[in-house]
Amino acid sequence: MKQIYTELNPAQQLIYTASNIGRAYKGFDYSDIAGIYKRDQYCVLVRSDGSEEVYKASLVQDAYLKFSTRLVDYFHCLGPNYRGPSLWKDGAYVLLKGSHYAHSYGANTELAKAQRKWIDKFIYLDREPLIALLENEQFNLGHLVVPGEKPWCSCGSFQKQLKNVKELKEETFPEFQPSCIHLVWYQTFLKFREQQAALLSSLGNGRPMKCAAWWYSPMVQGGPTTNGNLQILYTDKGHLAPLDQWSLYRDPKDLRNYTQHDLWNYLFKMINAGYVSFCGATALPQIKLKSN
Repeated sequence: MKQIYTELNPAQQLIYTASNIGRAYKGFDYSDIAGIYKRDQYCVLVRSDGSEEVYKASLVQDAYLKFSTRLVDYFHCLGPNYRGPSLWKDGAYVLLKGSHYAHSYGANTELAKAQRKWIDKFIYLDREPLIALLENEQFNLGHLVVPGEKPWCSCGSFQKQLKNVKELKEETFPEFQPSCIHLVWYQTFLKFREQQAALLSSLGNGRPMKCAAWWYSPMVQGGPTTNGNLQILYTDKGHLAPLDQWSLYRDPKDLRNYTQHDLWNYLFKMINAGYVSFCGATALPQIKLKSN
């Protein structure tokens, strides 16, 4: 008897994809997929030969929610010269794509050049022209985010969730609210800045002596790894100390080479240890490190 399948609604199409099934089930075979459907509490995948595979819908939902709100690396939303969120108007911020740090030639790409051209001009644009520029498919410079009680982002992921929020609540849980990696990144960046400010405030008016600094070299395009190189130095002599008064940081429990994926963790570790952190490339001109 031929099986009749019901097409997924737009909200379900966001959730029940091959990518999300693969995130929920390790070893998933992405080949020869004829269709994906929903039956009761299960996600049903049909292969090209007509065979069925059944997966728990709740696990695929969890994979979708975790992936769409994951914390991406620190450099993912940085603009030129390690610039963070740029205040636009009405509490909204521009987050640029981290094209300058994608690889060793990132700063020479057309996207990076366009970012440098526009970064100080966004404030002069009204909302709709700004969003059109940021989301332009040719450059895709970045996104406009509005944090707060009702967060919002111009990115495609957030907009798809917003458009289908009623069905997503029905499919996942009643309290579901749209979110995205850019809002999560901004909230983490804000948390870091607030904790750093609190640490500085606790030190009074004196110059902080316990300091840590980081330098980052993006991956070499066409090289053997997709990871860049992160170096962290620390001192108890203040941030103006010469290089010979700084020590290379190594976590005794983690002696591997650090990458872009480690910086968030170590930024908060620095604060917890009472160290004020600096971007070495912009704040410590007396120190020049060779990239690895």
